[in-house]
Amino acid sequence: MLFAPLISLASAALAVASPIVTHPLPMNTHPLQPRTGGPVIDKPAANAVIMPGETFDFLYYSMADYGRSAYNTSIWLFSSSPGDLQANTKTDTLTTGHFFGRFSTGNYPGNPYPNQPVPKQLTMPDFSVNQGGFGSGKTASDAPMYLAVFEEWADGSGTLGNKVAFVSTPIVYNGTQSE
Repeated sequence: MLFAPLISLASAALAVASPIVTHPLPMNTHPLQPRTGGPVIDKPAANAVIMPGETFDFLYYSMADYGRSAYNTSIWLFSSSPGDLQANTKTDTLTTGHFFGRFSTGNYPGNPYPNQPVPKQLTMPDFSVNQGGFGSGKTASDAPMYLAVFEEWADGSGTLGNKVAFVSTPIVYNGTQSE
């Protein structure tokens, strides 16, 4: 057991050093996401029932990866299917919904210190509440809606501005029954 004191010393050194070694970035990259794949909304699950005013978990896996930098992520809630949005090329009301905000995606070297990281939870708006001004609320039950994410990112290929990735997942707003 000549090496026992050395092993104990190494274990003690690691125990002291381990709280110091932390990852400087709030990384949100999926370990199994293929490099050629797109962005992923992991939470909420597809067709989750979310009530007005409810705080729900949000987990988004960024486009950031080795050789890819991610910058800003915008989160929306749409009342129309993303496929329907493409058909409306000229309209005064493309869709209705809610803008949760524009957030920074933490990654190195693109954005190592995000000033407003992607949140881990979101709060479902209550659409029955008057918005103020000429806006007015409307009630709905079992309304299909789409949580959507637009992410600005870049890689080594030259582009005119950032690339924009898009992903959405269906949810049920103000559901009266669970599936």
